[in-house]
Amino acid sequence: PDASAGWMLNKAYDNTRDLNEYADKQLKDFRDCNIDPYGGGFVKMNYNTNSEVEGYLCIESKGWYYTKGPVCLVKWRFFDDPKCVEWRKQRGLINAPRPKKYTT
Repeated sequence: PDASAGWMLNKAYDNTRDLNEYADKQLKDFRDCNIDPYGGGFVKMNYNTNSEVEGYLCIESKGWYYTKGPVCLVKWRFFDDPKCVEWRKQRGLINAPRPKKYTT
């Protein structure tokens, strides 16, 4: 399965008319944020983001949401990243519980 399968577009951002338009938007947004839509890893294609966690935060800023929850709350490997610490701080979630180590 491709990495973009766990992401859905928030209805407030969804002005696509059909499934092809939706898929095209998803591919474009993932690539704009330097995240491989198939493998899920960080791939430096442009200068919009500098790390994988920045890429996922970029995707969220474009109206996509991860079905398991925000990456800064559910992805163990990103939890202590300074970008996620700042993200939680801005939202009053600085004391959020650490996710389980092996959640994907």
